[in-house]
Amino acid sequence: MKYLITSSLLDCYDWLKSCPKNWQTKAYQDFCAMIRREKTPPTEALIRGMEFERLVCDKCNVLDDEQYREYARNYFVQNGVQGYEVDLALQPTCKVAKLCRNGQQQVAVKKNVQFGNDEYHLFGYVDVMFPDKIIDIKTTGKYTEGYNYVKRSQHYLYSLCTGINTFQYLVADFKESKIPRELHEIEFEMTQDENLWVLEKRISDLMNYLRTSNLFSDYCEIFTALHDDNKRIQTC
Repeated sequence: MKYLITSSLLDCYDWLKSCPKNWQTKAYQDFCAMIRREKTPPTEALIRGMEFERLVCDKCNVLDDEQYREYARNYFVQNGVQGYEVDLALQPTCKVAKLCRNGQQQVAVKKNVQFGNDEYHLFGYVDVMFPDKIIDIKTTGKYTEGYNYVKRSQHYLYSLCTGINTFQYLVADFKESKIPRELHEIEFEMTQDENLWVLEKRISDLMNYLRTSNLFSDYCEIFTALHDDNKRIQTC
């Protein structure tokens, strides 16, 4: 069996290790829920991110700049945004749409790698992919600093899976309001050697934790075994 690794799993584990003490119980519960593939109600932040990504991606490849601007304007007005707030929301939204135009959306990426005696199946979905760049769309209620994105595993994993070394997070900052107000562009240039080194370290830490906890069997029997590729392996 190939052990399934996603960037969400690595980042969830990183949060479990590094979160403040008063968040540790919640972080552990969230990690267990991910390992056991438990369905949890979407958070307000998750809903906001899904709606913004849908607003950007549904029409950015079929409308030109002016057409998309009008489409986005109508969306915000219909959702109760009024006055100058509409123009404020349009600026970051239209910029994200323009940067994502003509890219492939929701591309499944995967790669098998071996670290030590274990084989891992890296898997994820790229928001927007170009031949020379990967874009991931994020939203936040309050942008703090780009270091939070340096810590993520997504850019390393997706770069390794695709061989594309340029990765850009487009972070729409809602500033604790109901509309996007600013856009932060965070770009990374990686090498494949760097990707391998970082992921080997992070995956090793994760596996050591799983093997010394009561979650390893759930990780194998639920999180990993139910993945489509492992289903095919088991039935061959």
